[in-house]
Amino acid sequence: MQRDKNLIPLSHQHQHALALCVRIDRAQPFSEIQLPTWQEEVWQSFEHEIKVHFSAEESVLFPAAGQFRELKPLIDDLLAEHLSLRRSFSEAEGRRMSSKNLVAFARELSAHIRKEERQLFESMQKRMTPEQLALLGCQLEEALKQATPVCRLTRTASAEWDTAGRKTTPKTKP
Repeated sequence: MQRDKNLIPLSHQHQHALALCVRIDRAQPFSEIQLPTWQEEVWQSFEHEIKVHFSAEESVLFPAAGQFRELKPLIDDLLAEHLSLRRSFSEAEGRRMSSKNLVAFARELSAHIRKEERQLFESMQKRMTPEQLALLGCQLEEALKQATPVCRLTRTASAEWDTAGRKTTPKTKP
């Protein structure tokens, strides 16, 4: 199903977060030198975009979906996942993530996004009228105003990857 235009701002932010997840997955294995840089990027993604995104979902999207009784278990799951992901973002802020935890975080975030896109958004589009979706879109637009798009490459963490996402051979010093 094509994404309704009123949900596209959330989908664009999902794309930014998925890009981070893919880059984390492709960058494995991590050296101890790279780990703090990745954790900083995870934390900055949360601070600049994901925190506002979660807030918009929790204050606007989930209540709108909650009007449909059959979506309540899904909303409960998504809220629990937000809590778990917030713990991971906090670990990244404190530089307490291991390489294993960083990879697990990326997988959890990716699965969470796909659940929202494939289950929640699809279900809402089937159940809501165009007028309800338009109102939701206006409310989401207002709620997302504080977000700063984050989708960048860091030199240290991504140094062994070219702009096309291919692994490069690190240059050795003479």
